[in-house]
Amino acid sequence: HQQIAPFDGKLVKVMLRPTNGDASNSVMVQLRTHPDGNTIENPTTGGSITDFTLTCANNHSTVEFTVADNQGFITKGHAFGFSLVKSSGGNYGHTNFVAVIEWDLGS
Repeated sequence: HQQIAPFDGKLVKVMLRPTNGDASNSVMVQLRTHPDGNTIENPTTGGSITDFTLTCANNHSTVEFTVADNQGFITKGHAFGFSLVKSSGGNYGHTNFVAVIEWDLGS
């Protein structure tokens, strides 16, 4: 589902924990953002998709990815959300996901 950013923000890190580890395949986490009047499902003009790729080798083990300083920006009032895209052949089973966002409360 999509959310509306309450403030300007920056994605700091993402964490995944699958029920099945799979060292041979990866999971791509997508941060999708879009300005007013559009949805994140249809990244047409003005939208953005930022990809982060993780490999979760062990069952029930959390993997953490820290986002670079120049990536992961979210603009106040814009729609945003996340997609998890398994590589072909990936079998992670049920997957827990969390995104850590740092909000600029003064924006």
